[in-house]
This record gives sequence, structure tokens and C-alpha cells, in this order.
Amino acid sequence: MMRKLLALLAIVAIGMVGVYTFPTTEAANTNTTNTANISVTIAALTLVDAAPEKLVFNETALNPGSVGTGSGNLWLKERYNRPGSIQIENIGSTNITNIWFNTTYESSNPFGTGDPLNYDSANFVVISKYQAEDYYFVNRVDYNESTALVYVNTPLGWRYGRIRNTTYEYFWAVANQTTMPACNTTTLRMGINYHSQTVDGSLNFDSTEGAVEDTDYDEYTLVDAGWTGGGNVGYANINDAGNPWNGYCVAVWNCGEKVMLYKWNKDAPGGGTCANADYFWDNTTDGNLYPGNSTIADVHVNIPYGVMMGTAKEGTLTILAMSDQAT
Repeated sequence: MMRKLLALLAIVAIGMVGVYTFPTTEAANTNTTNTANISVTIAALTLVDAAPEKLVFNETALNPGSVGTGSGNLWLKERYNRPGSIQIENIGSTNITNIWFNTTYESSNPFGTGDPLNYDSANFVVISKYQAEDYYFVNRVDYNESTALVYVNTPLGWRYGRIRNTTYEYFWAVANQTTMPACNTTTLRMGINYHSQTVDGSLNFDSTEGAVEDTDYDEYTLVDAGWTGGGNVGYANINDAGNPWNGYCVAVWNCGEKVMLYKWNKDAPGGGTCANADYFWDNTTDGNLYPGNSTIADVHVNIPYGVMMGTAKEGTLTILAMSDQAT
């Protein structure tokens, strides 16, 4: 009996040894760090992006004498976030100091030709700063009258024409010099009162037959534009409160072959010196347009009377940007 008890105790003892575990100590996790310095040098690059790339004003045909204020998406038939506007973003690496525009225009008088493709759509463009509602032509061009108008009176030999703008227009007259270089500094008279379907306006430019300066017209002596783009060109700064084109510059080719009314085009004849030729973005008043920042130009089209029905030729609005930092 004693021998069986000892054997049982031995079995129990062995079993206890089998289930007993000794305590262990786990090793603690340890983190370590180091650094690598990153240095990047950005090259100077002056670059802008203008979006959308196309403004379409023909979702609904525009009547002559109207203003086109909206633009549809030609591909998706949807509206842009701000119809009739262009976002100009600095996607380069330099500060943009100045932005200005050019628009294409016709190479000859399209009126009276009976072909809508003779009209350049960009010649209708007016631009305002974002939500300022203060629209100016970039560079509106009109040619002299090839057909005599019996209701317009000018001194003998003068050329004349009109600046067309929706339902109204203003006549102008230019002294035609016998030698073309003299056209650079000839005399320009601009009618003060508009002509329309119901109003005669300023039609007399001959002071010997009753026309009165500052009442019927404003007179300007052109300044030589030093133009190298073809033709003899003079310009004038329109700075008369009573003149409908006050705040513009005007350039005249070859003693009245054509007239350009401009505001936002610093590349136009005399644009570098004419006081009313403005940058759309000017760092002296707007500050620098930093990389990644943008500005908005609101765009309308002013359709004058006398434009042939149909789709006019597609024109081009060019956005130009300048930086004073080396590129």
C-alpha cells in the first residue's frame, strides 16, 4: 500500500512539474530616426494658362445691335462657371507683372460684302476687369467709307468713316495729306454725338460750313507712332470728358485708311506711350500675380448694325504676360 502511495505522489509531482512555466522577460521595441535634407532649385519660367480655350457666342444667334454676354461650352453644351469670362492663371515660376491683350481684325472693310466670313469675331470683343462692368474694346478697327455718304460733310479731300458699336456709331474724318509720311501727324476729327436709326448725330466736320469744334467734333493732331508694322500711322490720346471714346487711344493708318480704337492693347501703334493704353494687369496698381494665382477677364461681344447674318469668321484673343524676373 505504501508503495502505491509513493508512486501516486510521484505521478502528481511529475504532473505539476509538467504544467509549471517559468516567467520570461520580453525585449522592448526600440525606434531610431535619421534625416535626409532635400533641396530643389526652380528654374525661372514665365508661363500663363487661359481657360476656357474657346468662347462661343452662338448658342443663340445674336441680333445686330446687341451685346453678347454669355458663352456656352461648344462640346458639352453646358455653361461655364462664369459665362463670357476667361481665367488667366500664372502656371510658371516667375511673378507676372503685366498682362495685356491683342485681338485679330479684318484686313479690309467687311461691311457691304454680303459674306459673314469677312467679319472677324474678335473685332467685336470688349473686356472688363472681373465684375467691374467697365468694358473697353481691346482694339476695334473700322475702315473708311468706300461709298460716299450724302449726309456726311467734311472738308474737301478728307477721308471719313465710323466707329460702330451696337445700335449706334460715331463718325470720324481725317485730313488726307498729299505726301504719305505726313499722315503720321495729320488732323483727326471725331464726332461727339452718336448717329443711330433715329438720331442724326455729328455729321458735319467742316468748320467753314458751320461745324463747331467741341460741339460737333473733337480735333486731335496725331503723333507719329513710329510704327514698323506697315503703313504710315499716327495716334492720339482721347482725353475729353465729353467725347464718347474718352479713356481710349486711337491710331490712324495712311490718312484715314482705317482707324483703331484701343485700350487693353499695349502693342498697338503708340501703345507704349499713349497715356490711355493700359495693362489689364499692372503690378504698380494690382501687385504681382504670383505663381499659382490667377485673374479673371470678363468678355462680351458688341455686335453693330449692318453685320451679315451667319457665323462670322473665328477670331483670336491673345493674352500676353510679362515678368520683370529673368527667364
